[in-house]
Amino acid sequence: MYRITERDFYQRYEKVSVHEAGQYTPPVDLNIILTLICHFKPKHFVEFGVQEGITAKIILDKCSSIEKYTGIDVPFGFETMMKVQQSEVPKSAGSLVSDDRFEALVLPKGTVELDVENLSADMVFIDADHSTKGVQRDTELALQMTSGVIIWHDYNRAHVQRYVNRRPGAISVLLSEKSPGVAFEILREPLPIL
Repeated sequence: MYRITERDFYQRYEKVSVHEAGQYTPPVDLNIILTLICHFKPKHFVEFGVQEGITAKIILDKCSSIEKYTGIDVPFGFETMMKVQQSEVPKSAGSLVSDDRFEALVLPKGTVELDVENLSADMVFIDADHSTKGVQRDTELALQMTSGVIIWHDYNRAHVQRYVNRRPGAISVLLSEKSPGVAFEILREPLPIL
């Protein structure tokens, strides 16, 4: 596990900024996520925990490289493993996104029943079940889906940090105390275009 400052991150990657925020994603975190997306230019982006889709809408508005965006979440009424996350269960997953590139995948048991056999992605954003077990499961699914980049949101939550810190290639970006935190892992740098 590596840690880098926000300043060092933006020296390496050209900053992409927004002033708007997702419902649970403040601008400081969203800027890191957008910067990674705009740098690596994924064609298929998958988000675990899309909620109503505010973050998805912002990402799709800013990132033209994305050809397909799959937002995965649970149906309204789902009982979360961590009670603190119960308010994050969407009334209608992805309902705020009106973009032809977006597809909502609502699974009654969440990613527990996700079949990744026919689902591949260039980049996966994990922001669903924040229990250690949930983060581990979602990361294992992401590793089956992508050889590109994995992004974890809410890195500063103990359960997320506990798992992500075990990944030797993960990098956390040191942000302000007001930030839920972002960590990412580059599984493979994209090949240069010749």
